[in-house]
Amino acid sequence: MAKLITDGLLTNPNWHDAPFAGILLGGNNQYNGVNIENPLMIVSVATNPSADETFGIGTKTYTFKDSGAAGDQINLGLTIALTVTAIIAKINADRHNGTGCTAYTLGSTSKILLVDNLSQSHHASPGWTNDGAKVVEEMPWMNTIGQHMLLDFDYFRVPLTDVDTKPITLIERNVGSYQNFLY
Repeated sequence: MAKLITDGLLTNPNWHDAPFAGILLGGNNQYNGVNIENPLMIVSVATNPSADETFGIGTKTYTFKDSGAAGDQINLGLTIALTVTAIIAKINADRHNGTGCTAYTLGSTSKILLVDNLSQSHHASPGWTNDGAKVVEEMPWMNTIGQHMLLDFDYFRVPLTDVDTKPITLIERNVGSYQNFLY
């Protein structure tokens, strides 16, 4: 869902739960990238971790286990993609009682997008820690997505073919009220 405004497209985190919540797309985003309401961080799983390795977001520390994960533990997947899926599921389960972050997949199966739901400045975002070079901070907390990242298939660009391309129809909701938006 989105609301059309004078200088572009504004999506608001109060209207939906998505990685692009709060992104203001203005007319010059092809040159400047986009500004974001809530900070983003990109984490990469370079190599599948080993059991008992850890990483942390703010005051929350997660430990990898071969199996039988409980509490702040994450079961390792057989592949990096399966481990990324397990990490995302655990972070999202702790969104309201731990990290304050929401995790999403990106274009590459080894990358995770974290959105800080509690602050609007990257300076106030939670810290990142890890005990090895397997689950690493690829891009620190930021309030802007540069144009180079928007065009990179590993981050935000969605590959389309002629078969995939379909027309988009915007529908207006709540006509005449302050909650009017297009989706």
